Amino acid sequence: MKDMVKKIFSRISGENTSCDRNVQDVRVATCALFLEMAHIDDAFTKEETEIILSILKEKYQLSGEHADHLLEEAGRELKESVDLWQFAKLINDNYSTEEKMEVIKILWEIVFVDGKMDRYEDYLMHKVATLLRLSNEKLIDAKLAVLHGSSEGSHGCRKEEQKMATESAERKRTQVVFHLDWDEEKNLVMALNNITNLLKAFPPSETAICLVANGSAVRLFHREHAIAYGSRVEDLSAKGVRFLMCNNSLTNLNIDPGELLGGCEVIKAGIVALIEFQADGYAYIKP
Repeated sequence: MKDMVKKIFSRISGENTSCDRNVQDVRVATCALFLEMAHIDDAFTKEETEIILSILKEKYQLSGEHADHLLEEAGRELKESVDLWQFAKLINDNYSTEEKMEVIKILWEIVFVDGKMDRYEDYLMHKVATLLRLSNEKLIDAKLAVLHGSSEGSHGCRKEEQKMATESAERKRTQVVFHLDWDEEKNLVMALNNITNLLKAFPPSETAICLVANGSAVRLFHREHAIAYGSRVEDLSAKGVRFLMCNNSLTNLNIDPGELLGGCEVIKAGIVALIEFQADGYAYIKP
């Protein structure tokens, strides 16, 4: 990693550093995200443990004892937490966008330590990026930087990835984009039912399903207002369904992206996404 990575923990390098509790909390929050990513596929491997400890010891200049203690404390906090929002809030309050990008890169390193990425890891990466208020474009930039060794030439890599994504989409038989623009719970439930039925009719590998919410519909995906169907949204997201929230609408309604349901992604403009999906051959459905 570049020098900027070291800056994330530079406030506490070595055992001789005297730091306040807030700095320690941020450090623990960051490690908690690393651990959650390592555990998401239910196979916390020796390699994943080693890469996390390596990051703490070598890149953050911590001793083995300090790194072990930090990992242990992060594990306790993670086990006692309800979700990742509390960790993300600490990071958002204390890290710059550039520092958060380095956190995302480290998470990508953990994902690809076994040479592959499963759907749960992909889901968690999108969820963490949303919680850290990073765009999908920045998430892909960080991924490419890890896969290709640096951020240099990422434009060409992005073209290659987009080409692969297009070819993959052409192989899919079912491409559907659902559109919600009103704060009507019955319409969301209908959309979720339709999506569930589609996944029963077609294998997930042959489907590309998105739901775009703009206008007042983004309120439906606020964690406090989605108790009845929140688990359904997260389950479908884990199966590859993308729930895309219009950032313009979130801003207009004063909704923090970090308060959205897990599995939701934030996009710049819902209307633009709808046009692009239909141009790519997606069937448009408005419940």
